Amino acid sequence: MVSISAPTEGATVSGMVPIEIVASDAEDADGSLSVVWSTDGGSTWIPAAWNGATYDGSWESPSVSDGGAVVEVRATDSATNTVNATPVNVTVDNVDEAPAASVSAPTEGATVSGMVPIEIAASDAEDAPGSLTVQWSVDGGASWSPTTWNGGTALYEASWDSTTGPDGGAAVDTRATDSASNTTNATSVNITFDNGPSPSSVEEYASTESTTFGTVSGSYNDTYANGGGIEAITETASGGRKSNRTSRLAHSWTIPVTGGDVVTFVVEAAASASSDGDDFTFAYSTDGSTFTDMVTVNSATTGYLSYVMPPSTNGNITIRVTDSNRDRGNQELDTVWIDHLYIRSESPGPGTAPPAPDTVAAIGTGMDMIEVTWNDNSGGGAGFEIHRRATGSGTWSLAGTAPAGTGSFTDEGLATNTTYEYRVRVYAATGLSLWSATVQGTTLASSAIDLQATGYKGEGCPERGSVVE
Repeated sequence: MVSISAPTEGATVSGMVPIEIVASDAEDADGSLSVVWSTDGGSTWIPAAWNGATYDGSWESPSVSDGGAVVEVRATDSATNTVNATPVNVTVDNVDEAPAASVSAPTEGATVSGMVPIEIAASDAEDAPGSLTVQWSVDGGASWSPTTWNGGTALYEASWDSTTGPDGGAAVDTRATDSASNTTNATSVNITFDNGPSPSSVEEYASTESTTFGTVSGSYNDTYANGGGIEAITETASGGRKSNRTSRLAHSWTIPVTGGDVVTFVVEAAASASSDGDDFTFAYSTDGSTFTDMVTVNSATTGYLSYVMPPSTNGNITIRVTDSNRDRGNQELDTVWIDHLYIRSESPGPGTAPPAPDTVAAIGTGMDMIEVTWNDNSGGGAGFEIHRRATGSGTWSLAGTAPAGTGSFTDEGLATNTTYEYRVRVYAATGLSLWSATVQGTTLASSAIDLQATGYKGEGCPERGSVVE
């Protein structure tokens, strides 16, 4: 008796195909039969090996063309009696089919903006999930970007920053490649991306920092916003003889700058009171070696300071703060605190820039504060910038900003009985307005105190009723 247990009738096979044959004889012991098999119509017979229960062989199916094949088996006993098993018909399929791929997101005809999720469904009969190379393109296939397999969603995923190009139509193309280098191009998905007008300004922050002299508390991450963390940098003492030592500080940040029609450095910083006259100067460099001084911070500094840089300023800009007094013997360790530090690049957006505010006024409302008011003509700007300078100083600094829909700003921390000049402008998606007219305001003077004393006449004292002024 002889039969084929593997492969089974009608099976589709590929690669190395196990051949398993059950054969037995009443007179011969198990494993003593001569069992052979053939897949070429009996032209070639290949011996099967006894495996304790079945006679086994391995058929290298890629040696024949894809299509139908017949597995034949025969067994011969010691008396040369031969029995042919019932043939088994199989289909050989060794051609690795290309994977299937389709775009799940975005969908056909969608309008997108900002960061756009790319989701691709791709599978292959021969390769495991997640093992395919799946790529996407939005420039007609000129460049292809990779995806990442997400086992949770069973999708290949990526993100596309649609703001990197002009608004308009685009086709999302995808392709999937399997381990046999078979590639399938999915049906393109046509979309429209609409990110609206280009922003009129961008604020860019430090990406790295380094310290030459000084000890640092916090990091450049603390300079990203007003009122968050604060980065503190404290002077360190030099070496050498004690009488020759000096305190010193030098710290740098690198800010990647886009550039624009107006490029402005802005910092909100403060410094400790210094007995040796140390101030802290912020300077910038485009090459990391030649620096231009911008603003100086000391214990009297309050609020924001700003410096308008050349319009051509762009790329990696180094901002450095250094102490001003390194004379021998000055050993007090002063500290500078940085709350907010950035560079703003401004360029007009498409459309018409908003009109400037008018009816601007500045009125002292306290010994250290002035209220600035204006009339908003923009009809929907994003907000207002209020700049200040001491009368006749020539250098404007950012006093602060006010949100859209407001018409006043209180500038605090000013010197008593001092006149300042103010100007206001609107910032919006369509650009920056012109400056308003410049106005002046003066903080209130200190209250006069009239001291009088009445005494009694005595030795060395004035007469009763006399006045001491």
